[in-house]
Amino acid sequence: MKKILSILAVGALTFMVAGCGDDNNNDNQTANDNTANEQQSNNTSNSDQGTVNDTAAQKNETPFNEFSLEVKYPNNQEYEAEYDYENNRIDASIEDDVNNSRLKGEDAEKQLRDKLKSLNIDAQTSEKDVISSVISAFDVADNYQAIDVDITFADGTEKEYRSTK
Repeated sequence: MKKILSILAVGALTFMVAGCGDDNNNDNQTANDNTANEQQSNNTSNSDQGTVNDTAAQKNETPFNEFSLEVKYPNNQEYEAEYDYENNRIDASIEDDVNNSRLKGEDAEKQLRDKLKSLNIDAQTSEKDVISSVISAFDVADNYQAIDVDITFADGTEKEYRSTK
């Protein structure tokens, strides 16, 4: 019985030693692959840098990291606008039931950027003044029933503004 256990132990040890030898080769290959991937990633980053810089420049034109507007109208119609800046990237969308319009991406971003730039508000602006500015900048129709505005300012301050008629 001892002889069988000894043979099994030696066999298991042989497989373990052989396995370790293969890992070293794989580790070297993995290290080489990682270096090549890093170089390729750096090249890609350099070629994409214009896009990142353009987006960052656009961001600097607005005082907001996030802006969300929801306007409720009669007959279950709504206007929703979303603007989100994160990691040098801007995501924007507009859903307008009143005019039966949907915009996403660059088209929504351009339209929202112009409106957001026209808002002269900061974290200390009163709720009444924020709502008034939003109504003016977004051409909100007089028959609105409710307005909800959520803003994260560039300094990280988060504010919520609500108004109902």
